Amino acid sequence: MRKTYLVISVSLVVALSFACGRQSAAPMSPTTAKPIVSVDEVAGANGATLKVTSPTLVSPLNDLVIDGIQPTLVCQPVTASNSSASVPVAYDWEVYDSAGTKVRTEVVNGTSWVVLGLNYEQRYTWRVRATASYLGADGKSVDTFGPWSNFGSFITPQNKGYIRGNELYDPLFNGETIGTIVGPAHFVPGVGLSLDSLGSYVYYVLQVPLIEGEFSLLAQNVRTHTEGGKTKVMAMSQGFDDITTNDRRVTFEKRSDGSVAWRVITHNDQIDTGSAERPFVQFNLTDTFFFGINWHNNRFDFNIKRGGAKGTQIYDLSKGFAGAPYDPNPHVLYLGGPGGRAGEDSGSVPNIIIRQVWASPSSRPDSISQ
Repeated sequence: MRKTYLVISVSLVVALSFACGRQSAAPMSPTTAKPIVSVDEVAGANGATLKVTSPTLVSPLNDLVIDGIQPTLVCQPVTASNSSASVPVAYDWEVYDSAGTKVRTEVVNGTSWVVLGLNYEQRYTWRVRATASYLGADGKSVDTFGPWSNFGSFITPQNKGYIRGNELYDPLFNGETIGTIVGPAHFVPGVGLSLDSLGSYVYYVLQVPLIEGEFSLLAQNVRTHTEGGKTKVMAMSQGFDDITTNDRRVTFEKRSDGSVAWRVITHNDQIDTGSAERPFVQFNLTDTFFFGINWHNNRFDFNIKRGGAKGTQIYDLSKGFAGAPYDPNPHVLYLGGPGGRAGEDSGSVPNIIIRQVWASPSSRPDSISQ
């Protein structure tokens, strides 16, 4: 015959953060009072050792397409299965992807949880159970768990791009941009945004300067020989002062003769490509080309790949700079770029079609490599 113990007080398990697996963390000191558990802590048929009801899910349910990428999961509180009294417990949450792989899990003191780190345009399922801990007779912590809830499900929305702090993503192939378009341009459905003239470009203003990180994009319709002169694929600056002399100038150029060049002005230094460091690079209209700028530990690296972000390296050159880190404020990013005092001859590479724009302290995700 099993005995049960009435809850006097139950310590809550400290919130633990997880990403694709449980991480260890010290629990809050459990009390010596037992929650309602089997005297020998033998699990029942449903695997539960904590005698409470399974949580009732509130939202999101039934494949609801949620508004953002960070859903708030909500359930009803559990009660003791043999009492109408509320049981002071924590809640153990799990989220699974469409393949049935657990991708997020966390224990929190509450009946709601904001899930971070999910992908756009994906179906997820989730469930939750109650949990509590106490000190056993041997002085060791004992964790107990109630029965799991049923599964709920939701779908994350289409990714239309965002600027959050010093991170930016703009897909562009969806016929929209989170940036500001200057000059003639048009969207090519499913491909990206075409900059239709030397005077066409897009600019973004980051909410927080990106002191170290990556700025990269994918491009098609890249002609080896074009109009103009020192034409730009991408650029960065401090505010909107003349790009040619801007205090934090960064320009990545695919020039009209097919050569590749760049220039950087930092807080205390300037680095650029000399005439012998401007190779001819063969482009074409059909391949996807990756253009990337990385800057870390007082070093800038410029690279180009054929076949997307995971493609074949066809250009790579890096140089270090002296003094303080690259620190534009406000930090402005450009697709193409303004000509500045040199005029449109030094504007954007004309007719280039750009998509999957990324800027972040973190590396470009594999999901946007094509």
